[in-house]
Amino acid sequence: MSFELSSNYKFAIFDVAGTTVLDEGIVIESFLDALDVVEPRSTKVEQYLQIIQATMGERKIDVFLKIFGELNKAEQAHEAFVKSYLARVKRGEVLAIPGSEALFSKLRNQAVKIGLNTGFSRNILDAIIESLGWQTLVDYSVASSEVNLGRPAPDMILSLVERYRRDVGHDLDGSEIVVFGDTIADIESAKRAGIDARVAIHSGVHTVDQLTEAGASVVISSVADVVVK
Repeated sequence: MSFELSSNYKFAIFDVAGTTVLDEGIVIESFLDALDVVEPRSTKVEQYLQIIQATMGERKIDVFLKIFGELNKAEQAHEAFVKSYLARVKRGEVLAIPGSEALFSKLRNQAVKIGLNTGFSRNILDAIIESLGWQTLVDYSVASSEVNLGRPAPDMILSLVERYRRDVGHDLDGSEIVVFGDTIADIESAKRAGIDARVAIHSGVHTVDQLTEAGASVVISSVADVVVK
């Protein structure tokens, strides 16, 4: 299945890992590295992995709070997660999903603004953008560390829409924005933000049924399946 992005859309908002950036287990590996720092040789790893899978797309510090139930351990784990993921970026392990950069270019040619939002913190997001050379492809970006509430709250999307409004000088209707994401949290966030077009990417994190039940208006296999009219 494909998604046709018509000329009605003025702003396209994308998630990062699993949507525009390949996630071949890298996020999970960084979570495991962090868990090993806080609780070496823990017997609860499988239990923790279930929480991680269920909360994919959410702010990482919030995930660690759900795992450990206390702020000190969560902060220690988050710091270790950031260190692990940044190391993977520097080693060149973080790559763009095939078709994502071509889509960005097509959108820019159609005068569609591009925004990124992510459950990562700003230092990871900046490292990804710099590593992939996306500085001239992306108009706006927001990290979960820069808003009051992470997904599934709509704060990041609303922040991007406000930046668009200040930059362009006029408001956008929910029908003029399209949001792409690969997790339940992405879709719920877009729904709460009042976005009509909520495009789910079925990358394997959550099932088609789960994404649809969360409120996806369409489910596709990849951003490469987006057709720009």
